[in-house]
Amino acid sequence: MEPWIQYVLLLVAGDGTASVTLDVNAVNTATSGRYQAVYSATDVADNPTSATGIGNATDQTPPVITLTGSDYVTMVRGRSYADAGATANDAVDGTVSVTVDTSAVDTSTFGIYKVVYSATDVAGNSTNTKRTVTVTVEPWLQYVLLLVTGVLAGTLNVIAGGGSFLTLPALIFLGLPSTMANCTNRVAIFCQNVGAVWGFQRHGVVEWKYLLWAALPATFGAGIGSWAAVTISDEAFKNILAFLMIGVTLWTLWDPLKKKKSDEQEEHSPQVVPLVLGFFLVGIYGGFVQAGAGFLILAATTMARLDLVRGNAVKVLTILIYTAFALIIFAIYDKIDWKLGGVLAVGTVVGSQIGVRMTVLKGHAWVKTVVTVAVIVLAIMLLVRG
Repeated sequence: MEPWIQYVLLLVAGDGTASVTLDVNAVNTATSGRYQAVYSATDVADNPTSATGIGNATDQTPPVITLTGSDYVTMVRGRSYADAGATANDAVDGTVSVTVDTSAVDTSTFGIYKVVYSATDVAGNSTNTKRTVTVTVEPWLQYVLLLVTGVLAGTLNVIAGGGSFLTLPALIFLGLPSTMANCTNRVAIFCQNVGAVWGFQRHGVVEWKYLLWAALPATFGAGIGSWAAVTISDEAFKNILAFLMIGVTLWTLWDPLKKKKSDEQEEHSPQVVPLVLGFFLVGIYGGFVQAGAGFLILAATTMARLDLVRGNAVKVLTILIYTAFALIIFAIYDKIDWKLGGVLAVGTVVGSQIGVRMTVLKGHAWVKTVVTVAVIVLAIMLLVRG
């Protein structure tokens, strides 16, 4: 209540102690305009009085912009970009105009660009939103790229790990949002490990007793990680992915076997507690992002005193089981591009068979060398990319 109104009312009331009531029924704060508020008071002698206050209700809510079509658009380099447009609605003004800025899109250069949409209502409240436009290669070249990348990633994943550091950038380059690329990548990971388990089984190095100690704890952890992967925003995922990639690389550059002098000919009894705990934590990580999970699994198996040949067999079996669980979650949330995932899977299955054969034939020492080289190359790539 304005101080002067309260003062006048109390003077008219005469005793200086009368209470004042306020009637604001006529005020509609959802609509801009001038409104009356009625102040009234009655003294002890039942003498009534009232006064009217005039006030303004202002619009402070910005319009809401709705994009026409998808938030993410993929186009072939060299072709012209035709924006699908957008609409904006304001709670007070109704439909308002939308300004579209496509100046950042360079269709002659491969890359990821942003189209900016902005709208302002009569009261001056502004808002904006963006559409992501990815300029990439012809569809048939997309499939070739995915097949070649899949073969390389599948081979690297079975021997050591880190193949997703190749496949994730490839999927994002082809226009998938980062979170969808992360989920689509699991189609290839699942198929790759089906082939890898079959290959290791043919060579007689899969020890199914580790299913209980490794795969099941990892699957429980993957449920937590998968839920996080589908609920996080694209921007947050990109930032977390960059951090995790660097962290995994630094971790794997530390050799868990540096204090052990054993080779693959010496048999060890696996330590169950480190195996269970390690695989639960690996499952959380693998369910969330997968990239680099192979390195972490090999670290867990070596600390549980498994050589790298048996450790790789346990690794592919574990990833196969928890990835199947993660895929179900991603499919429920509609986060998978099945076409691109299927093409990538063909390449990773071929690569998995190459990786199995090289792992079994070359043995522990050779695999250890490949792992070391792989993580050093990965570290350099991350430093170069900033």
